[in-house]
Amino acid sequence: MNSDYVLSLILGSHGLLVLSALLYANVSKRRIDAFYYLWMLLLPVFGPLSGWLMLRAIGKMPQKIEMIHRRDDERESPLPSLPAAEMVPLEEALLINDPRQRRTLMMQVLRSDPMQYLDLLLIARFNEDSETAHYATATIMELRRYFHLGLHEKLKELTQNETDIKMQREYADLLHVYCQSGLLEGSLLKSQRINLKKALGKCLMHMEDPQVLSMMVQNSLALNDIDEARAAAKRLLINWPLEENSWLEGMRVCVETCDQSCMITLLENMGNTSVDFTGKGRRQLLFWGEKKHEE
Repeated sequence: MNSDYVLSLILGSHGLLVLSALLYANVSKRRIDAFYYLWMLLLPVFGPLSGWLMLRAIGKMPQKIEMIHRRDDERESPLPSLPAAEMVPLEEALLINDPRQRRTLMMQVLRSDPMQYLDLLLIARFNEDSETAHYATATIMELRRYFHLGLHEKLKELTQNETDIKMQREYADLLHVYCQSGLLEGSLLKSQRINLKKALGKCLMHMEDPQVLSMMVQNSLALNDIDEARAAAKRLLINWPLEENSWLEGMRVCVETCDQSCMITLLENMGNTSVDFTGKGRRQLLFWGEKKHEE
């Protein structure tokens, strides 16, 4: 009986110590890793005491660190953790005189998809707030590094196997995104567009592809190669007359070359073709139509 009594007393005391340590951690807002609580439970008396001493040693968690932990836990959530009343679009945050709000939203951009907000990052790098400009500039430099490494790796693989059609297409796709991103300018942009022209030409040698021809239209217009842009748009309309993108690229050429007769002919041919435009395609048609009207 004495041994059972002693054992019950020890286990009871152990349970009370574990419970008191948990209550102390909750009230004082002090945190330790979860596996320490397991050791507290498994080691009689000594476990709770050591856990209590550890909680005392680490001190109370600062408010800023606690906020970082909450953000790390909610990183997978598609919505920000801010209350609805405090949520401000990044476009507006860059305009208002609130450095704290700008910095918070910039960090959210860095943790999500910077490419989605690239146009705003390009503006934010000239913001009057030094930290906001720093965040934007650092992200832009990292994106450039990503493209440089990706292009270098694909070129290396193409050098080893020049007949790899899939790799040639991946290289052209990545280079097209880089050229269209706004990360390049001046002579460097022109040099990369010339490389893209060569890559697209090699892709078309193996297969007629509407996406490749669409990229060729846009790249040729950027290089001011009007004849090649018209030829690529014509190939799109001949081979894929029922695809909305063929007509949209044709309209792009007409508008950017200020060719009114080309636009009139294109619209007449479009009326004689049963093209099923999507909502996005209709908006693009309205955009080109308004742009042509302004000219």
